[in-house]
Amino acid sequence: MELAAVIVAQAPALITGEGCLSPSCLDQYWAATRCRHDRWNRTFASYRPGTEPNCGKRSPDSYLATLEEILASEVLARVWTAVLVAYDQRRGLCESEPVGRSVFLAHVGARIRVLELMVRGSGLPLQEAVTLNQLRRKTERWIDLLIGQLLTIHDVSEFAIDPLRARDFADDFRDEARQQRRTSWQLLTASLRTALQDNCQLASPNVDLNQRIASAIMASFSGELFDSTGVFQSLWLVRMRNQSQDVQGLIAQLLAPQPTSRGDSSIGRRRID
Repeated sequence: MELAAVIVAQAPALITGEGCLSPSCLDQYWAATRCRHDRWNRTFASYRPGTEPNCGKRSPDSYLATLEEILASEVLARVWTAVLVAYDQRRGLCESEPVGRSVFLAHVGARIRVLELMVRGSGLPLQEAVTLNQLRRKTERWIDLLIGQLLTIHDVSEFAIDPLRARDFADDFRDEARQQRRTSWQLLTASLRTALQDNCQLASPNVDLNQRIASAIMASFSGELFDSTGVFQSLWLVRMRNQSQDVQGLIAQLLAPQPTSRGDSSIGRRRID
């Protein structure tokens, strides 16, 4: 979920920049999410109302951890799909958007199954259902906040939980001064980490696939966005460096010797002048 916040902060460089998304990164993202979705389906299949889920060699908490993972990882799924859709639509393409929507729809299907379990309460301990519901409410609000930030770039309100709330967040972001926005964004990401720690206490049952998903997403960004330690640079610094390179290139063109033609004697006179 922290990665989702980082993506939103760097999304303008990807959506409005001149770089291209790597097809291999999209393939890796789709494959990893598909494998994780298959594992989720097997976990759901192992559950029988009124009995303990048959988790095989896994710990008894694996089932509940899967439910937590589905709700928590929805933040990244919606945010990254919104970025892919905005990327394609700004360029008039249809390449990354289908991949993002496919993953998104599969995730929504898993989310619906979790909500049905919470509503029916069949075999799900009351306290666990309450904790899951708290996680759901928090993630939904953070989804709308992060999508609201993306709305300042492109209309991706369809990926918000509550589009009206997301648009309200977008209006707030537009009204803030640039420096205030940078500071408030740091506070928001810190709040995101703190607010969700209490509701995500179980170890993820799909650490390997989550790593592959995160790696595929990170690899989609240009290397210019990272510093020497692999940390995202600020978008302001990236833009300043790009502008500096553009100016240097323009100066080099102005100072470069002009091609001459032997048959044009006026060139010599202009040089003397």
